[in-house]
Amino acid sequence: TSQNLSRAQLAASTGLTKATVSTLVDVLMDAGLVVERDPERGLIGRPGSPLGLNPQGPAGLGVEINVDYVSACVIDLTGAVRYKTTLAGDNRLVAPEVVLQKAGDAARGVWNQAAGSGLVVSGLGVGVPGLVDFDGVLHRAPNLRDWEGIGAAEHLCKLLGRPLRSLYCDNEANLAALGELWFGGNKDLQDFVFVSGEIGVGAGIVIGGELFRGVRGLGGELGHVTVEPLGLSCSCGSKGCLESVAGQEALF
Repeated sequence: TSQNLSRAQLAASTGLTKATVSTLVDVLMDAGLVVERDPERGLIGRPGSPLGLNPQGPAGLGVEINVDYVSACVIDLTGAVRYKTTLAGDNRLVAPEVVLQKAGDAARGVWNQAAGSGLVVSGLGVGVPGLVDFDGVLHRAPNLRDWEGIGAAEHLCKLLGRPLRSLYCDNEANLAALGELWFGGNKDLQDFVFVSGEIGVGAGIVIGGELFRGVRGLGGELGHVTVEPLGLSCSCGSKGCLESVAGQEALF
């Protein structure tokens, strides 16, 4: 669908029968996931109607909670960011409940904008600057106080008080690495390390086209690798971490 193929072209490229493809497309269209556009003009013969992802289909709500800001956006099925807002502010010494409330306000604002244009938000993804397990629970956030054991996606869903079909939470660098893998424009790039350099330094590792999260889901914490054993104290309690020499505050 990303190439705007017709039903006949999809059948030819997948090896499925035209009848099977047509049935599947009808199901996707009924679910609001796919739309059928008008044929291009000037083509020879009887052109098929190109298919595409429905920009007015189910939308996703993305929220990032970081050290010095919270951000929220609504993205449609085509990958386009339809609405976005960012609220700056130092969150390091602020209670988690207060930061989550601010993130909820940002999320509610873009959700209301999306609803006004006819978009239905169906899922929530949350990025946080810390170690997140496979259940979406934040185990440690060196730059945020008292966030251990918090499931940010579940908390935000309760604050928003609206139905959502799916909830997901992960380390912000992991999610950025997936964004680079899926939308970075280089299909041949299947093995790389994405480094996120803000106040904290994080990394997302992609191997063989898949996110590598480690045995417990805590892989890629590059910022707290010791690079200067006798260096400055770090927020994690150690000394000489990469973050203490290459983070934004260390550089500027």
